[in-house]
Amino acid sequence: MKKLLLTWLLSAAFILFAAEPVREMNSILASVNGDAVTLMDVLPLTMAKEFQISAVYSGELLNREIQQLRKKAVDRLIDHRLLQLEYLKQSIRISNQDIERELDRISELMGCRSREEWIGKLRKEGTTLEQMRQDVEKNMMAQLMMQRRIVINGEPTPLELYDYFKSHEKEYATSEKVGLSMLKIGLNHPDIQKTVQAVSAKLNLPDADFTALVREYSPEFGNGDLGEIDRSLLRPEFATALKDISVGKIIGPLNIDDGMVWLKVNSHRNAVAANFGAVEQRIREDMQKKRREEVLNGYFQKLRSQAVIEYYF
Repeated sequence: MKKLLLTWLLSAAFILFAAEPVREMNSILASVNGDAVTLMDVLPLTMAKEFQISAVYSGELLNREIQQLRKKAVDRLIDHRLLQLEYLKQSIRISNQDIERELDRISELMGCRSREEWIGKLRKEGTTLEQMRQDVEKNMMAQLMMQRRIVINGEPTPLELYDYFKSHEKEYATSEKVGLSMLKIGLNHPDIQKTVQAVSAKLNLPDADFTALVREYSPEFGNGDLGEIDRSLLRPEFATALKDISVGKIIGPLNIDDGMVWLKVNSHRNAVAANFGAVEQRIREDMQKKRREEVLNGYFQKLRSQAVIEYYF
C-alpha cells in the first residue's frame, strides 16, 4: 500500500519531465481481455522516477529509459488486472470494513485529521473518495491473491546467506550518493533570459528559499526534489558542476539540452564497503523476496497464458 499511496501523492505533485504531446496523453498502450491500459494509467506510477532520471540521462537515452520504465509499469498493471479478474472467480470477498480501515490509514498518512478534510484534499487533486475507494479495493484484491499463492518453506542457512552475499557483494556496498533538488526553466518558457536573470538574482539573496522558487517558476515539478542519486550516474553537465560537493550549495544556471537548471545539494554520503554482519538481515529479506518473485512470476505466466493481451507500442 505504500507504493500505492506514493502513486496518489505523486499524481498531484509532478508532471512529466519529458512532456507528452496532448494528442498522446490518453493513448492506449495495451489491453487485457479488451480492457484498455492507457498512458494516463501509467504516468502516476512512473512520473517521479522519470523526473529523477532526468539528472542521469539526456536526449535519446533519456527517452529510451523512460520507455523502458513505462513498459515495466504497463506489465505491472496488466498483472494486477489479471489478479483482480482471478479474485472475482473466488468465493472470498474483502469486507467494506477492511476497505474503510485502509482508507482511514491512508488518510492519516496524508496528514488529514478527518474524513471531511481528506475529501477536500482529494477534490483539489482532481479525484474523489469513491475513486480512492475503488483503487484501494482493487489493490487489496491483487494483494490478497498474491498472498494466497506465496508459500515459502524454511529459512536460508548461514552458509546460503554468506554465499549469496559473496555473489552479490557489490549490491550491498553503498556508493557515493548526492541528494539534489532541481529548478528548471524550459526552453519554451516565455522570455527565458529575463526569467533566468530574475531567478539567479533571487537565489543570490541571503534568505533565498530554493523550494519556494521551484514552486514559483516550475510548479510542474512539485518541490523539485530529485532524491538521492549515485554520483557516478549523474549526467555529464551535472557531474562537472558538482565536482566540489557542499551540502546546501546552489549551482547554476546550467545550460542543458532543453532548458536552464539550478541544482541544490541537499545531502551527500560517501561510499561504504559491504560488510556481511551489517547486512545479514537485509540479505535474508532479499533472498525471501527473490523466492516470492519466482513464485509470483510463475503465477503471472499462467494467468497471462489464459488471457488475451495486446501491446500497442
